[in-house]
Amino acid sequence: MRRDAFGPSRIVWMFSGQGSQYVGMGRALYESEPTFRHHVDRFDEVTRDKTGTSLVARLYGRDARAGEPFDDTHVTHPALFAVQYALARTLQARGAQPDIVLGSSLGDFVAAALAQVAPAQEIVAWLIDQAASMARACEPGFMLAVLGPASIYRGSDTLREFSDLVGVNYAEHFVIGGNRADLARVEAALAREGVVFHRLPVRFGFHSRNVAPVVPWLHAREANLSCRAPTIPWASCTAGGIVEAPTARFLTRIAIDPLRFQEAARAIEQTGSPDTLHWVDLGPSGTLANFARRLGVPNDRLHVVMGPFGDDARALGRVSNLHASNARPAGAPAAPVSEGVSMHAFLFPGQGSQVKGMGAALFARFPDRMRLANEILGYDLAALCVENPDNRLGQTQFTQPAMYVVNALSYLARREDDAGAPAFVAGHSLGEYSALFAAGAFSFEDGLRLVKKRGELMSAARDGGMAAVLGLDEARVAEILASSDLRGIDIANLNAPTQIVIAGPADEIRRAQQWFEQGGCYAYVVLPVSGAFHSRMMRDAQREFERFIAPFDIGAPGIPVIANVTGRPYRGDEVRRGLVEQIASPVRWVDTIRYLSEQGVERFAEIGTGTVLTDLLRKILPQKAGASGAAARPQAGAAAAVAASAPPRPTGTADAQPPAASPARAATAASTMPPASASASASASASASAPAPAPAPALAPAFARAPASTSTNGIAPAARVEQLGCPEFKRRFGLKYAYVAGGMVHGIASVRMVVAMAKAGMKGYFGTGGLSLDAIRDAVRAIRGALPAGEPYGMNLLSGRLEEATVDLYLREGVTSVEAAAYMHVTPALARFKLAGLSVDRDGATVSAHKILAKVSRPEVATAFMSPIPEKFLERFVRDGVISDAQARAARAMPVADAVCVEADSGGHTDMGAMPALLPAIRRLCADIAGERGYRDKVPVGVAGGIGTPEAAAAAFVLGADFILTGSINQCTVESGISDVVKDMLQQINVHDTDYAPAGDMFELGAKVQVLRRGVFFPARANRLYELYKQYDSVDDLPDAVRRQLEDKYFGKSLAEVYADCERYYPADEIERARGNPKQKLALIFRWYFGFATRAALAGNEADKVNFQVQCGPALGAFNQWVRNTALENWRNRHVAEMAARILQDAADLLSRRYLSMVGR
Repeated sequence: MRRDAFGPSRIVWMFSGQGSQYVGMGRALYESEPTFRHHVDRFDEVTRDKTGTSLVARLYGRDARAGEPFDDTHVTHPALFAVQYALARTLQARGAQPDIVLGSSLGDFVAAALAQVAPAQEIVAWLIDQAASMARACEPGFMLAVLGPASIYRGSDTLREFSDLVGVNYAEHFVIGGNRADLARVEAALAREGVVFHRLPVRFGFHSRNVAPVVPWLHAREANLSCRAPTIPWASCTAGGIVEAPTARFLTRIAIDPLRFQEAARAIEQTGSPDTLHWVDLGPSGTLANFARRLGVPNDRLHVVMGPFGDDARALGRVSNLHASNARPAGAPAAPVSEGVSMHAFLFPGQGSQVKGMGAALFARFPDRMRLANEILGYDLAALCVENPDNRLGQTQFTQPAMYVVNALSYLARREDDAGAPAFVAGHSLGEYSALFAAGAFSFEDGLRLVKKRGELMSAARDGGMAAVLGLDEARVAEILASSDLRGIDIANLNAPTQIVIAGPADEIRRAQQWFEQGGCYAYVVLPVSGAFHSRMMRDAQREFERFIAPFDIGAPGIPVIANVTGRPYRGDEVRRGLVEQIASPVRWVDTIRYLSEQGVERFAEIGTGTVLTDLLRKILPQKAGASGAAARPQAGAAAAVAASAPPRPTGTADAQPPAASPARAATAASTMPPASASASASASASASAPAPAPAPALAPAFARAPASTSTNGIAPAARVEQLGCPEFKRRFGLKYAYVAGGMVHGIASVRMVVAMAKAGMKGYFGTGGLSLDAIRDAVRAIRGALPAGEPYGMNLLSGRLEEATVDLYLREGVTSVEAAAYMHVTPALARFKLAGLSVDRDGATVSAHKILAKVSRPEVATAFMSPIPEKFLERFVRDGVISDAQARAARAMPVADAVCVEADSGGHTDMGAMPALLPAIRRLCADIAGERGYRDKVPVGVAGGIGTPEAAAAAFVLGADFILTGSINQCTVESGISDVVKDMLQQINVHDTDYAPAGDMFELGAKVQVLRRGVFFPARANRLYELYKQYDSVDDLPDAVRRQLEDKYFGKSLAEVYADCERYYPADEIERARGNPKQKLALIFRWYFGFATRAALAGNEADKVNFQVQCGPALGAFNQWVRNTALENWRNRHVAEMAARILQDAADLLSRRYLSMVGR
């Protein structure tokens, strides 16, 4: 079971640094690859000349033993460079070239050499001298890799005092370094936390205080390094991005500055579509590939050559094939041919195109393939096709394998005869298997085995029927099905705009003729089949096929393949699921052809037997095929053409909507790939016959418009506000509407805001960030006092140093609902809050009165909150008597979160995620975890980020959001806790008036927040400070002109006065650390500006207006445009609950109108 083809992509070569080395790295390549050996020998000579030590002897000599310590920097520095550089040059000798190089730590020097920033031999000499200077100037150091979130480091006084944060590689992995004398203290602190860590094989604490003494030497000798612009794009973990104009000073900082792998990787992804990237780790241990995997890169786009236990030579061959003739293993979807070329697509027909004699000229041409086919099928396929004994070509179990083989051989012949590869391939129903073979997703023989099984399953279908409806479009067919008593019929094939096949129970197919003829169809043709292919009646066959296909090796297509299920290209990991879904879902052939046309395909070639697809093409794209019009009356052969294209189409493994709840069964029988939730329309459909309750007064229409009707002439009821979102979410949190106002720091999400939302049947969370415990306590009591009826409210809970004390406060004050924000993993404090609410109801079921809404922007964080409380916490709590054994057992059966909120790009801290990408992915992840864990209750998944208009809210619900959460728009309301001066500024902004700036609380790491840009200098100044921090090591290094600018323009006081403020504000241990570390002192001074800018905005200090830090996203700009020229243009008329109500009402109306437009009303 193998793949046959490859497709184009962009390739990143990655190079790692100290800690990844071992004795014998690259031995197999040194022994078998002349180019590799040449370059290693070349650097061995340089090393021997400068140190007297042979790299080759230490790596591969008779006395070199695997597993022995290998941490002598004099050797490991040049060895790491030599091995990785030699591997890269070996690939280049085979014709391979990277599109981007990525270096981490010492690996940055390898990347720089390959990009011709500096000569390789010059760099090796520099590295050897650097190692010698470290040995002279630095005391022994250490580096520890820690498996856990970086908040562990930030929350530990001991770790901060005796080590430095070297880098955060992904959410659950960071590295610290320091002086060897402090190692015992650091390891003891980690051990007390129960954190897993391991020592890296190094003698110095690179990128930490340990190597600070060598900095003067490095700077003094930077003239020894040449420096030119890169000839290959260079992404650097030192820079945290793409290096366009490197300097010698930058090269000297590579061993000194913190590492920023996550940011460098994201910068690469932003250079183009991440789906086209393949990440090739040329380091000794596959370290960076593992980091990339943890950042979400799929396994099929990660490649490792070297490893202590792998077959390096074989892996080199696989990676070489990525580059061969510029054809690389396709990601998903594969990239089409270059722009400017007249693109063509191959189309493969399905069952119905078979004729006696087909393939006769091909069988002798491909004897090996025919021998394989006969062995797999157990009969003579050539005889079947040429002679058609007993009319077997008319029987599905024979027809489908025969069509697949003829299509496949036709493709191979076409490629042999003319070397032009298609830009896209697509196949109609069964033909999709031929298309996937052509694209290399599976081998010829595996495809045949799959088709054989498919044919057997479909031939066993009974009691079903199919009919072709000619002259009606999809909307009209769906309307007739919805208004009839034909409850079992689905749309099966969308072959042409007015040529549609339906499938269902045989008796209903016969009765349907009268309905459609009365509905205006030109012809209704019952097809000669016994099964209802591509409909819900194929679910049993679908499930059996799903079991059968599971062990097959199915890879990413090397040529884009348009899926029958979606009419869009398969992504790399979707093929298996798509083929399963195809059994019971409609074939969206019209969407397929239109998509290809939109992509610029100008020529179509039907590969195989017949002209069925060519005939359909004329109806779908008459302007390209010469037909008079897509809606022209069917010609004489139209019914025959439909019959020939009636085979099955993929449907999802999830159950289709029940007929009563499906006004357009054509759509609801469609795929679940990707799964699309239509909570609004589905619930609207389900309640078609239910009387509409009187709307709440608060939800009166926001603007003058026609009232939304509660009926749409029998097609579907209008969506009502109460139907938006998930009923379980509203029940669990005690709400009337699926709408949440998120917590905003410093009480911007104020007491008034939370109370207003609660009284309107919605949820608000008080913003606790930056407030003292006393202020938080006062807010809880004020909210509770304003809600005597016990309306639900919530409090923000942030991960950080006040978390434990805040949880204690919440438990004392009776807070039962929290919004967990800025968490990378579940903490003991959060677990304690959850467990404190556990009880048993009258039926003996465990319930939790304490509700946690977890805000997440990454799948790994969602996984943590969708999992039960970590076992180590439960064991500790039981041991300490905090909970009982029974409570621990109950906790193992429920997730930490009661709801998950997917946070897309938003104001404040942001991972800049896109809602359409994040929400479906995390919804699917949560559903999978819930199914695997067997949770009793659903965990609702909502979305935040970018929601400021009815359109955005409607899009969220269509994407499957169980609720929506807003933030930025609430900041500019009467109830907001921000100053009036800021509100006056915010009501003026447009969607482009925000920008990204460094986050003050994570300044050294370069994390970003989204902030107001219009009318302020804060983003520019904050980014300038971060650049200065990267460039200089202390306050004393700042040039006089820069110092004057900071004091006069930015801070309004001297740097000495700023630092005095820092000494009064920051914890004593942090100040003590700054006194011994000039770089840390510089960071504290710069971080002071962020606090100052926030305080100025909260207070509305007009004198400091240009420095205001106002965390805000473009959703507010969109809201401002929506309400322009209405009373709500002035923020003094904006009340948070009324705004929420109007967004929901207009979203419901919009969904109803969009639905009606889709069904033609």
